Amino acid sequence: MNISSPGWAKWAWSTFFAAFNAGATTVVYDYSGRFSAANHLKILENYGIDTLCAPPTVWRMIILEDLTKYNLEKIKSFVSAGEPLNPEVIERVYKATGKYIRDGYGQTETTLMVGNFPGMKIKPGSMGKPAPGYDIVLVDEDGNPVGVGKDGHIAVRASPRPVA
Repeated sequence: MNISSPGWAKWAWSTFFAAFNAGATTVVYDYSGRFSAANHLKILENYGIDTLCAPPTVWRMIILEDLTKYNLEKIKSFVSAGEPLNPEVIERVYKATGKYIRDGYGQTETTLMVGNFPGMKIKPGSMGKPAPGYDIVLVDEDGNPVGVGKDGHIAVRASPRPVA
């Protein structure tokens, strides 16, 4: 299940293209009005959904619920993308479910370029490592690579040209 707006590329990639490539089933819940974390948690529980992808805004609403009231044992993977996900949210979900939210970064044109992939040790607050096929470097304002532990801008080397 992917909670995102049909106007976003994330919706198409996660709801159709990735599921089609994997031969997976998707669940679409059409609702009107405001988002309800409680309703979505009941859907996860009732339909045995095993993967939930949601933007950080939704995750922040989900942790306002008492997650221990829901049976989320069938969920194998929690995923997030779209904006930075604060470590506190990741920790709260982990404490309630025993599973980390795997965060990632990508663009409409590229899909996922940096992510926390299955099997990786999760560092809450980190968006992970470069995805296969992308030569990623963090650079300063002048385009120079920055050192380990320093803030920088995500840059993708275009030679050789990435697949996406």
